[in-house]
Amino acid sequence: MSEEDQEDKKFPFDIKFQVKVLKLMIDNPAILSKCIKLVKPNYFETKALSWVFTKIVDYYLNYNKIITLAVFLHEIQSLGMNENQLEYLYLVKQVTEEKLEESDYVRDKLEEFIKSNVFIRELKSAVAYYNSRKFDMAMDEVNKCVNEVNNVNFRDLHRVDFIDSLADRVCARSIRVDEIATRFTTGVLELDARIGGGVGRGELFTIGADSGKGKSIWLANIAVSNVKSGSGKVLLVNLEGTDHQLMDRLDARFLNKNYHDVCKNNIPLSLYSEYTSENYKNVFKVCHLHDKFDHTVIDIDNEINELKSHNFKPDVLVVDYGDLLTPRGGLDKSNTYLGQEQVYRDLTVLGNKHNCAVFTASQLHRPSKDDNINDPAFVLTRKNVADCYSKIRVSSFFVTLNQTETEKQQKIMRLYLDKARSYEDGSTITIHTDYDNMQFYKPQESSFDSLVKKTL
Repeated sequence: MSEEDQEDKKFPFDIKFQVKVLKLMIDNPAILSKCIKLVKPNYFETKALSWVFTKIVDYYLNYNKIITLAVFLHEIQSLGMNENQLEYLYLVKQVTEEKLEESDYVRDKLEEFIKSNVFIRELKSAVAYYNSRKFDMAMDEVNKCVNEVNNVNFRDLHRVDFIDSLADRVCARSIRVDEIATRFTTGVLELDARIGGGVGRGELFTIGADSGKGKSIWLANIAVSNVKSGSGKVLLVNLEGTDHQLMDRLDARFLNKNYHDVCKNNIPLSLYSEYTSENYKNVFKVCHLHDKFDHTVIDIDNEINELKSHNFKPDVLVVDYGDLLTPRGGLDKSNTYLGQEQVYRDLTVLGNKHNCAVFTASQLHRPSKDDNINDPAFVLTRKNVADCYSKIRVSSFFVTLNQTETEKQQKIMRLYLDKARSYEDGSTITIHTDYDNMQFYKPQESSFDSLVKKTL
């Protein structure tokens, strides 16, 4: 960068900020597409920053893909041995390893960064024309400056031109192709098969059951099943019960050992050696949120953002359970229906925002006197949902847990797939209930863990 350009750097956008801008471009194809049109290499403070920006842009324009670390390293090697190689290598390492915890803030400040550069450079050109007494050309430069500044806007990213955005969509799909293919288990493989292989990112899976029918145990089973299958990182948010009760349940499910033996500490310590496996490092977090009466989805969002700053981005979010969350803005007792709908809609938004699958549960009304709950053909449906039917409408999948007294003694339960967006619903699956070991699975299979080893 020339000394003249360096003299232009009078505004407060330091190198650290510019590194974050480059990382934002790598992480967000929509931002990158905007930057290609609005940002110039000389907006950056050093030659190395300008070089990285140029490589990001050139690779995107040539291949419709985001540049990778391997490509960066190859480009640096092609420079040959010179004084720039180490500087570029260090900067690429900084950019690719940057933990961008404040992407929304950087995006907003990026507007100021671009506007400041446009203003300073165009104003300088206008002043030069003015000093040469070329007033009309000076005014043209001022008007050009105003138009360019007004065209800088990163807040309209939710509005796109369908045709013009084709390249961006193709690029985004190539980045997330593996993520699209990944679906997350419900813990029952036959149920997974009926809903396209499991629950996808941004989808909300809701379990409906009467009080005491195993909602929390089911959710704990889902969390551990996803950890065991190695499909991604799991965050379990606990909104009720005691901390030690949940952890005892998780230990029993994880080790496939009797819950009461775990509670009494009758498990040999040698069995816990499984926890030291490399497969389980930094893949499962438990957050206890029952220190106050009015936790909202915002509290969960804040927890996820905090975990991301520590290199933990959940692929699966399990919330035990949705009905215990308070709507944003507090509970309006005159309209609890609207509040419950908002909670479940916010859980769906949370899944989309953090690109994860969301599992939760909902309380059901007890069946009416006209319902024969001991009839093996009877199933609970969305009409039995407590407080607000609309919360099921925003769910991608809704499954109810059904069990007669006889089935309870036989340790079996019927799952009724009441809603399956894009898939066939209205079917029933009979499963085995092993409350001692905190598992649910098909009776003909020994357990989810043994089957998943054959399948995944």
